[in-house]
Amino acid sequence: MSAGAENLQFIYEPVRLFQKQFRDRHAATVSACFEELVKRSGVSAEGNAATVSDLRQQEEQLRQVTARNNRKKFWRGMAIFFAVLCLLIIAAMALADAEALPLTVTARVVTAVLCAATAIFLFVKIIPGLSKQIAELNTVSASLQKQINELTALAWRQMEPLNKLYEWNLAPRLFSQTLPLVGMDAWFDAGRMDFLSRRFDWSPSADNQSTLAVQSGELQGNPFVFAAAVSQEWSEETYYGELNISWMETVTDADGKRRRVRRYETLRASVTAPKPFYLEQTRLFYGNDAAPDLSFSRHAGRAHELSERQRKNKIADGERKLEAMTRDAIKRGGEFLDMTNKEFDVLFNALDRDHQQQFRLLFTPLAQKEMARLLTDSAVGFGDDFEFTKARRLNIITPAHLQALDFTPNPARWQRYSLEEARKFFNDYHNDYFRRIYFSFAPLLVIPLYQQQRPPEHIYQEVWVHRLAPREHEAAANSLGDKRFAHPLSVTRNILKTRAIAADERRESLTVTAHGFVGEPRRTYVETFGGDGRWHDVPVDWIEYIPVARESSLHIEHPRADAALSPSAVHRYKDFKLTL
Repeated sequence: MSAGAENLQFIYEPVRLFQKQFRDRHAATVSACFEELVKRSGVSAEGNAATVSDLRQQEEQLRQVTARNNRKKFWRGMAIFFAVLCLLIIAAMALADAEALPLTVTARVVTAVLCAATAIFLFVKIIPGLSKQIAELNTVSASLQKQINELTALAWRQMEPLNKLYEWNLAPRLFSQTLPLVGMDAWFDAGRMDFLSRRFDWSPSADNQSTLAVQSGELQGNPFVFAAAVSQEWSEETYYGELNISWMETVTDADGKRRRVRRYETLRASVTAPKPFYLEQTRLFYGNDAAPDLSFSRHAGRAHELSERQRKNKIADGERKLEAMTRDAIKRGGEFLDMTNKEFDVLFNALDRDHQQQFRLLFTPLAQKEMARLLTDSAVGFGDDFEFTKARRLNIITPAHLQALDFTPNPARWQRYSLEEARKFFNDYHNDYFRRIYFSFAPLLVIPLYQQQRPPEHIYQEVWVHRLAPREHEAAANSLGDKRFAHPLSVTRNILKTRAIAADERRESLTVTAHGFVGEPRRTYVETFGGDGRWHDVPVDWIEYIPVARESSLHIEHPRADAALSPSAVHRYKDFKLTL
């Protein structure tokens, strides 16, 4: 492996290389990209800074005026309250029986005079004065708000040339610029999908699942797909009902007399019924021919959160378990053998591996060491937060840190009216994007054979060059929101499934089917035994969820080769125009 980042052909130490090279390299790449966009746009940094500075001053003045106005309104409210209270005291003394009041005539007169004087003073002097000040402050607030609106509009106009330059798929392109080993696709086409399906047994999304966002590409020639999807599953909801009952009962009191009393009781019952719920999850699917007969799985163990002592104890306990499994396998004629690096074997915990030779072929001593480093790292990456499943040629990585990343490509996310805020957000987003995607690849990068093994060349069928994969169709539909396609009676989220009905080099026509549920109110009477010695039917209201579906049309127009589509236009997805 070459020492220079530019000449790296393989990445076997992802944690060290990220810390030493890639983090700073990508930050510089992103910063240079933004400054180049600013230069191309012609936006005046000084002019925008002055406008935003004036805007912030006006906003601060408005905040102070609003605070003063709120205080004035509070004191006016208090003045009105005391004025009304004084009038009520006068009325109460006038209407009350004189003998019932614990005051002398003189005291009553003095109280009435003081209350009347106070009410008059408040109504004539204080309240009008406060109202006048509030009106003046309202005028000042309106003037300040008008200036704020004008300055905001001016700032947006100043930034418009830059906001128009942001492009779809900019984040993945910058990622590949920093890390050329990873090639990111502009979109997920049918050829890439077919190769993953035929060669690596990757299946399309299930009927109860819809793709929200997708990013495909290749790592050293091996295909991968990041797919964020929503799945509809079933759970149970418990509904409760009550029934109030009463009955007469004969009791004996303390004097020995028998008498009739009425007893009361609230009977409670419940009904449990199925209810749909929705789960979003982002996973990395990666195809590689290495170790084609091996399957295993491991779950996140959060090893990076353990103290040094806790980690040593965990490894010692796990080592004893591994030795016992090895002894048992030898007795039964099995194949399980523990690895030489006990820290790796315990923390990686892929004990269901079904091909020991190929497992060792993948996890060389270097791979074991670097995987252990990855799992225990708590400063550079995300540590032991990922699930790793290998099903023959297909690898599935499900990192917890990836679930928080919005990797939909809409460039509108970077549009700001402040150049400084735009610069900060642009840099922060792309650096965070790089770190989260990089450490999603990291469990694969530590395996040398995965980077050394390349698939034979494959040729897409010509018709697929201009066609999107079904998961990309679903993501395009979901970019418009599932409510656009939902059945009018649906009360739940909708799973969107697509079906291509026509396609050529310029346009694809789809049928989008939205699957949701209508909620039908139901009532069940549950027999419940009461304190009166009888059974009662307690009503429980619940909801039955009944599937509903609606079909709609969606047309996807491909970008012209000689003209980029405007990212700010309505109904855009990546470089495509969407028409309902």
